[in-house]
Amino acid sequence: NLGDNFEKVIATGNEILCFCCIDFNIAYGFSVVIKDINLEFNIGKIEQNRKETIERLKEEKLMDLNKEIEIPLVISKIAIIASLHTSGYEDFITNIRKNKYGYRYEIDEFSTSVQGKEAEAEIVKALKKADRKKYDCIVVIRGGGSKIDLDVFNSYEISKQVSAMQSPVFTGIGHETDSTVIDFTANNTFKTPTEVSNYILNKSYEFEQSIQNTYGLIMESYTALME
Repeated sequence: NLGDNFEKVIATGNEILCFCCIDFNIAYGFSVVIKDINLEFNIGKIEQNRKETIERLKEEKLMDLNKEIEIPLVISKIAIIASLHTSGYEDFITNIRKNKYGYRYEIDEFSTSVQGKEAEAEIVKALKKADRKKYDCIVVIRGGGSKIDLDVFNSYEISKQVSAMQSPVFTGIGHETDSTVIDFTANNTFKTPTEVSNYILNKSYEFEQSIQNTYGLIMESYTALME
């Protein structure tokens, strides 16, 4: 039972491993009836393509370009590339906007598909659009899913575009154990969308604490001098 994976597996150009039988109908002639499909075969193909894409990016020296961009001391201007109102997006945006510290962030949203035929082109287009403006970081997020669901983020074209961005790119795709090719070309990668937001909040908190500590030292010096 393919369930939600049907359109992803039974697509033009895909190779499948299946159990089938031959059927004959007087009106329509011979036909091949697929009884079962081995999803492990498709997952194996995904892993093979993933490794080949990583090797290609290494050969073209694209793996570390975005990592070389310095992350600001405090992150305040953020671009989000995601499918809006999905669980991954909601986890990120709720944590950022309703944080207990009261920090405020300037956020631009770029809505894209994160799976399906149009997803790759939409994500590349969103990255290029976001690159017209300098951000403190660009966040690419998606909630969990199967390896087939997340396969779009193994795209060479998306990973190549990430490497060319002028702003640091953070990824938070899938669950704890998920890893995609885009993670290798991003500046910083996190296991989940929530972890990305926690990192941004922590940078703000650490900066605030350093300012407060410095102020405390200044006041101590001032008091000592006045005495």
